[in-house]
Amino acid sequence: MKSFIAGVFVLGLFSQTLHGQSDTTNIQLFETLNEVDVKTDPGISLSKKSVLDKQLISEVELRKAACCDLSESFETNASISASFTDAVTGTRQIKLLGLEGPYALYTRGNLQTMGGLSSVLGLSLIPGAWIQSIQLSKGPGSVVNGAGAMSGQINYQLRPSFTENKSHFNLFAGPGRFEQNAVHTWHQ
Repeated sequence: MKSFIAGVFVLGLFSQTLHGQSDTTNIQLFETLNEVDVKTDPGISLSKKSVLDKQLISEVELRKAACCDLSESFETNASISASFTDAVTGTRQIKLLGLEGPYALYTRGNLQTMGGLSSVLGLSLIPGAWIQSIQLSKGPGSVVNGAGAMSGQINYQLRPSFTENKSHFNLFAGPGRFEQNAVHTWHQ
């Protein structure tokens, strides 16, 4: 350690003497980390090339919501509002662009799955752990899928049985609610 004395004189004020030390300690730095790869998935991606307003809700975004069925998968999405229609049964109804659930087209792999009364109750019959991704298009849809998509189309993809991840576990605990889902794929 080296020590030094500095004198400070300011015109019109009193003089002050400061005592200080300079640190001469050497610290050696060692590089201990190997290369790191960072991969990200945005969760929700917007299609800017398409004429229609489309969103892709991936598995990363679905993990953020503690969803046990398809109707609960939209809790983190601001485009769709899912509200309880019946407090006794716990059914939820989806509003897309302000219109109720029957005005939207529900498809799985672009094939219509629900319509009429099943569009309200059928959303709770599809487990959230089975869903891989959801494609959402707002506004009147294509004529290819039919005229049922007045407010938009919700196309969901189920998790295939031939993925690398054989097991999937989802756990949620909240006030007055505890749910868990486990999915495992056996290959023959």
